[in-house]
Amino acid sequence: MSIKHSLLTLIGEQPHTASELRAAFEEEMGGLFVLNQGQVSQTLNRLVRDQLAVSHEVTSPSGRTVDQYDITPAGRDELRTWWANAIEQPGPTRDELVIRFALAARREASAFIQLLDTQRFATLRQLRRINDEAASLPPQRTAERLNAERRIFELEGIIRWLDRIEALAPPDVHDPASTTAPAQTSDAKDKGL
Repeated sequence: MSIKHSLLTLIGEQPHTASELRAAFEEEMGGLFVLNQGQVSQTLNRLVRDQLAVSHEVTSPSGRTVDQYDITPAGRDELRTWWANAIEQPGPTRDELVIRFALAARREASAFIQLLDTQRFATLRQLRRINDEAASLPPQRTAERLNAERRIFELEGIIRWLDRIEALAPPDVHDPASTTAPAQTSDAKDKGL
């Protein structure tokens, strides 16, 4: 999540103090994502350091002097660039599902099928739960609804992936990359190898 660009968006609409920014962000996100005050203050300090925002002192309703932040022309340029560019999804990662299934594929076929069934059932259960939650949300593009819709599509993608890998041929058991060790010959046993 880009806290930097989220805060720039908010101060680009109107100047805010750090506490106002935290509250405005949480309101925008419908409580789905929250920021602590330290995250906000640290990000604002970086924005000022990088000349993407400026601060000036104002008197709060309680009579205290606080910093209020506003966007700079460089900050507006940064924000325009952020809005104009797509977010690239990360490349291959150490995905636990892939690792688990890659290991299972080289073991007994029944273990692979058992793992498929277990994962498919758990993913379907999770998908049903999120679909039920999404059904109670208003049909507007709120942060909560957008997040639920993304999770639904991710889970549906996992189910499709499980179907696909089930249809793939198992690895060749004679493949040198196989994890089963060759049986020792009687000569090797006698020599203690």
